Amino acid sequence: MLSIVYKVGKGVFTISKLAEVRKAHGLTQERLAELSGVHRVSIARYETGKMSPTIRNLERLSIVLEVPVEDLIDRKGA
Repeated sequence: MLSIVYKVGKGVFTISKLAEVRKAHGLTQERLAELSGVHRVSIARYETGKMSPTIRNLERLSIVLEVPVEDLIDRKGA
């Protein structure tokens, strides 16, 4: 699986769990987009590593998926 990597301070954050959590909730990308207000194409690009989500969009997605933002990211090297 491709991941998006963020370097924040001394830590590295990767967006690698979005598709897994979305599917566990039985949501399509389209339905997650409708519920979160994040464009479906953006969600697809996040999941394939072609685009980095903003903090605000991460928050929107985590609210709909009922998980903390931390559950959507892997924290490494902090």
